[in-house]
Amino acid sequence: MRVGVVADNLVESLALTAGAVPEPVVLGAWGLFASRLLLAGAKLGVFDALTDRTADAATLAKELGLSVEGLERLLRALNGLGYLKRSRGRYSLSALSKKWLARGSKSSMKDALLFLEELWSWTSHLEAGVRTGRGIRLHDDGVLSPESWGRYLRGLATFAAPAGKEIVRRIKFARPPAKLLDVGGGHGMYSVEFCRRHPGLKAEVLDLPEAAAHGRKIVEEAGFDARVTFRPGDMRTDEWGTGYDAILLFNVLHNATEAEAKVVLRKARAAIAPGGVLAIQESEYKQTEGDLSFTAGFGELFFFLVSGAQTWPEPTLRAWLVEAGFERVRTQRLWLAPAVVVSGLGPKG
Repeated sequence: MRVGVVADNLVESLALTAGAVPEPVVLGAWGLFASRLLLAGAKLGVFDALTDRTADAATLAKELGLSVEGLERLLRALNGLGYLKRSRGRYSLSALSKKWLARGSKSSMKDALLFLEELWSWTSHLEAGVRTGRGIRLHDDGVLSPESWGRYLRGLATFAAPAGKEIVRRIKFARPPAKLLDVGGGHGMYSVEFCRRHPGLKAEVLDLPEAAAHGRKIVEEAGFDARVTFRPGDMRTDEWGTGYDAILLFNVLHNATEAEAKVVLRKARAAIAPGGVLAIQESEYKQTEGDLSFTAGFGELFFFLVSGAQTWPEPTLRAWLVEAGFERVRTQRLWLAPAVVVSGLGPKG
């Protein structure tokens, strides 16, 4: 998956092919404003207000407490981006917005969009991080406010929904699983998806106290609080327990240094039941000496910035699992997200 400048017509296509378009500047400027426009539309209630209706700027401005002049320009900009439709001065949601941004849509990504404001503030540390070689380590005590933790967890929960449904179909068990440990699974939605799939399963989420507090609310809203419980703690230092049929490390190891990751995998080996499944989900990253995908390059820099770590290449993850004692290690690439699942089985003897 890559981000780029796409032509709207033949003339623009020829200009792009000829190298006459300053793509770095165009992509940087338009990408910057596109993100901010989407965030403004969500924060100001535009997408919610246009769910299942059409309206003009004056009507919406009165309802939302905004200026007609300012809102009209925001609506036109969102129309230009393809997120609103416009006819005779009235606006409605495009098909794209109805699916991903509308209030009440089962596939709504609004919480993830609001999470962008947190990302926006974190990127202000980028130049300093590159100069000093130190990230901000957002999971440390006091870095995030309680409100920021809430937006962070709800944003991650929204991102987890599409991938979670695919993952639970693709991870197979030799016997019906009864006991699952979701390490660093803060929002709890991966545990929820596994419980949906396996009626006899109960899950426990081990995560930092700040994450667990918000995760409980998210799981309760999903109606799974009787089967998905939370244990506040630190995966690196706290005991995990034993006898788990499944252990999840989903989007966790990119927050760990190599030494920390190896400690975590040894703890997983001690906690897994014989024949149990350890599953690691991480962003796609094929180890190569050549060009990287956007996902791989972005992941390396982003997780260095926010955690002082990185996305680990797939061969590295597989080697670590073998070193920790897991058997039948394999990699599965997801269809619905630029990510992979690396899994292994706890030894039976």
